[in-house]
Amino acid sequence: MMFNTYDFNEQTEWTKQGCQCPSCKEEIEDLKERCLLAEGEIVSVTDFVDTFNKIKEGEEAIITISDDLTITNQDKITIPSKSKVTVNLNNKKITLNNNDILFRVDGELIIDGGSFEGDGYVASANEGSKVTVKGGDYKSDVTCFQANGGTLLIEGGYFNVISEKYGTKYTLNHIDALKDKGLIKVTGGKFVNYNPSNSESENPPMNFVAKGYKVIETIDGENTIYEVVKE
Repeated sequence: MMFNTYDFNEQTEWTKQGCQCPSCKEEIEDLKERCLLAEGEIVSVTDFVDTFNKIKEGEEAIITISDDLTITNQDKITIPSKSKVTVNLNNKKITLNNNDILFRVDGELIIDGGSFEGDGYVASANEGSKVTVKGGDYKSDVTCFQANGGTLLIEGGYFNVISEKYGTKYTLNHIDALKDKGLIKVTGGKFVNYNPSNSESENPPMNFVAKGYKVIETIDGENTIYEVVKE
């Protein structure tokens, strides 16, 4: 398995800080482009999405965001099957203008440390995949995260959905047709006007809060904040 670290910055470049390649001899030309074998080597890419699309099935990658970004409706990313990608938001902000799903996950995605805001979904956990949210600030006018037959783990973060049509009910969403295969488990985080222990995204409402955890309600102005904590 290959382990790559990508560092994305405002010059739209990524740095591979380390690479272990057992198949180097067989893929040397490809590795010159993707791996380069030299620590700190910088490879230019056309945009943010290309950084992710260089990751192949079975690879692991850590992607650190070094500047605020705006994602348009042409920018769609698929996390490949059997791959593991960690996105360190590094206290930066990604603005979604895609009215769609930013990360379509077939492998494993871990997100932490910054903010997303806009008119699309952050990520969808497809069948057989896993999405873990460790922290961050997420604002959407549709849905923050959904389980589409995969596993969605919410360990921390701040979640706020404002939808003129649906309100906050789809902050987290389980795709109906794949509920028997998917899973949403919440062990942390704060949710604005959305109770993950009684999610009205489902019919009947479902409890997404894991055993051994509970929801504490607090009032913040006109909003109710639902915080998931250990019992």
